[in-house]
Amino acid sequence: MPVSETLAVVCAYCRFDEPCIAENILRSFIHQILAQRPKLLPLVWKCYSQHRFQRTEPTFDQIIEMFHSLVSSLAGVHIVVDGLDEITDDKEKVTLLRELEKLPARVLIFSRPLDLHIRHLPSATQSTIEAQGDDIESFVMTSLLDHPSFQQTTHLRDAIIRKIATGIRERSGGMCVFSHTDI
Repeated sequence: MPVSETLAVVCAYCRFDEPCIAENILRSFIHQILAQRPKLLPLVWKCYSQHRFQRTEPTFDQIIEMFHSLVSSLAGVHIVVDGLDEITDDKEKVTLLRELEKLPARVLIFSRPLDLHIRHLPSATQSTIEAQGDDIESFVMTSLLDHPSFQQTTHLRDAIIRKIATGIRERSGGMCVFSHTDI
């Protein structure tokens, strides 16, 4: 079997305005692995069909068991969790970190610094990436100045763009998300 058929990449994006709990993240990972590797369905079929027939939900332990079974059956699994710090309940963060620590997988977490990382993922390598206020302001100004909508508008353009960039810098708190926007 080619290596590409024995690998999987799963990700979770936690937002501050949506509840994010460990169980739902793990369920999502199971779904993502099965979508990428449908041949692994027999590993979870018994549990799935039992609960479907009984119209019940699997227990948290069953979810963990299914997820571990899927991950262990692959040569490599890459897990990305973006926004771990956005999970409001520390118990949920700890639960997720403990389960990720048990896996034979490569885990990449994007988060503001948390002591939980050190305690529950002691083997993790930490790298700090922080956008400085000037970097954010410069990026926003350059993006807006290069945007076609602002090319046509010359009256007060620079002052408006500076005001927008300064406002974004002040509200960002060192966090910057790069996106493409059509105005």
